[in-house]
Amino acid sequence: MLDKLDLLYVDDFEKLRASITGLVQLLVQYGNQFKNIHLKIFLRNDIYRQLHIVNKSHLVTYSTEMKWRGPLLLKLLAARAVFDPHIRDYCKEQLGEEVDVTSVILGSDLYVKKIFYAIFDPTMGTPQGSAEAGEPTDQWMLRRLIDGMGNSFPRELIHLGNKAVEKQREINRIDGKHAATRLIGSRALREAFHEISAYRCDTYLYSE
Repeated sequence: MLDKLDLLYVDDFEKLRASITGLVQLLVQYGNQFKNIHLKIFLRNDIYRQLHIVNKSHLVTYSTEMKWRGPLLLKLLAARAVFDPHIRDYCKEQLGEEVDVTSVILGSDLYVKKIFYAIFDPTMGTPQGSAEAGEPTDQWMLRRLIDGMGNSFPRELIHLGNKAVEKQREINRIDGKHAATRLIGSRALREAFHEISAYRCDTYLYSE
């Protein structure tokens, strides 16, 4: 497996495109010659679309598009959360059943949502008369963490989760108590998202 190819020539896109084009051509040329060697190349869609390859349409049979679905992203976030023994014990107490990383990974979407909503407020409330009244927190998060192509990725969700934890601790210190109904309240999520938005502009949008 060959991954992180987009980091080969971060300052020279033409060289990056030429090198990856050559690599893909090698895959086509030698991919079927070895019985016990299976080559896989992971590429971002935006890079793949810009590759100049003769008979590129022939690659359709070689390729598949990988996407993260919302339930899988929530499962990833919940599994990372219950890895912490304090959060794991809290979820056990709230749900009245055993909770661990394995049970989250193997659990149904409904079970994962139970874990998620033991940690996060069920809705995002109604800030200043917003039209988001009662919007479920998981939908609110996933709807905002998409890129220009409409795709969602784990790193943004993990970043938002980590930043929300920081914001909740900061709010607790300022207020002198934990006023949210869950470990992480909607206020902490909103404030965290403001910082995530600025970060994404600085690191992705402006760099392009």
